[in-house]
Amino acid sequence: MKKADTNATKDHRRVITTRSVVVMLGEIGFVIAVPLIFFVFIGHSLDVRMGTKVTFLFIGIAIALASSVNTLYSLYKNLQK
Repeated sequence: MKKADTNATKDHRRVITTRSVVVMLGEIGFVIAVPLIFFVFIGHSLDVRMGTKVTFLFIGIAIALASSVNTLYSLYKNLQK
């Protein structure tokens, strides 16, 4: 009986539940949406101030995409641990 207990403590796998999947999907959505909204707003504001058409808007989208990919990669690496 003692041997089974030690095997159970060595098993560090995470139990995936419906709740954890929903939380993870919410986190992924948040990581994508917040930078996109923020940088698109900033880019649009700069375009209006400087009189450019969509230059800063596209720069904002690119920064948001890079930020989201970086954060999602970090989340993925943390899941692998």
